[in-house]
Amino acid sequence: MFTPNLDDPHRQLRDGATQLLVERGRAAVVILAVAKPTTTWYLLLSALLFSIGTFGVLVRRNPLVMFMCIELMLNAVNLSFVALAKMFGDIGGQTTVFFVLVVASFIVFFVLFVAFFFVAFVLRNRTAR
Repeated sequence: MFTPNLDDPHRQLRDGATQLLVERGRAAVVILAVAKPTTTWYLLLSALLFSIGTFGVLVRRNPLVMFMCIELMLNAVNLSFVALAKMFGDIGGQTTVFFVLVVASFIVFFVLFVAFFFVAFVLRNRTAR
């Protein structure tokens, strides 16, 4: 049976992970932090999201789905900007993300505008019959 040493709450394990012991009443809860996300993880996630968005734009023919895929691509770029800005300690990437989000909000507005008029056109033609 594992009996934690409550005198040292942060113990380094052999693989570099930190074992944190939190005392709750008489029992100790062991929290094991095995993997810490790095900039590489965020960049790989960003590349995956961008690839999914690119695939969606190339394969789908529905304009609304295409705009949603473009939105996914913009968010992937935002994630990479923020990850690299944190890695380099520069605020320029986060400032760029602000402007990209402004462009993305206009795209969302345009998609909703097109969808609204499409629904209005269909309903107008349906009631005219």
